[in-house]
Amino acid sequence: MAIGQIPRKAKLVSPSFISHSIVPVLTNSTLSQSKLIGFKVKVTSTNTSEYIGTLLSFDGYMNIVLSDCEEFRLTKKSQLELRKQTKQKKYIIDESVIKEQKRLLGLVIIRGENVISVVALAAPNKLDAKPHLRLKRGKGVVKPVLKTLNGARAGSR
Repeated sequence: MAIGQIPRKAKLVSPSFISHSIVPVLTNSTLSQSKLIGFKVKVTSTNTSEYIGTLLSFDGYMNIVLSDCEEFRLTKKSQLELRKQTKQKKYIIDESVIKEQKRLLGLVIIRGENVISVVALAAPNKLDAKPHLRLKRGKGVVKPVLKTLNGARAGSR
């Protein structure tokens, strides 16, 4: 049998199982990422901007929801300067020319195809994780007050 020939008994699998749509697949990385919910994370995107916020949720497409998010990105002038320095093959980059912008965004949804990396920065705050630890118990007892038509309390005559 020559190289590249298919043996007669081999079955050809039709490519009907291949779909043109993207199907989310749970992998070890997505399973381990579920442990990061509530952590402060840094997400690097394809446009070289970084988002730092609290991870609220994600899905199989790697769409990510961040709360209290801040965006850090390079200005266009500093990106052009970095390209010049790398074309000149400078091994030491002059950081005095590089300027970074910071924006406070709040609640953000980042599309999964733009996500390059997710890095955990800090563990969740224990007081935020357990609401019963935030609130102190009061001394009072809640009782309903029933009123009658004449304005006196029910049960008192």
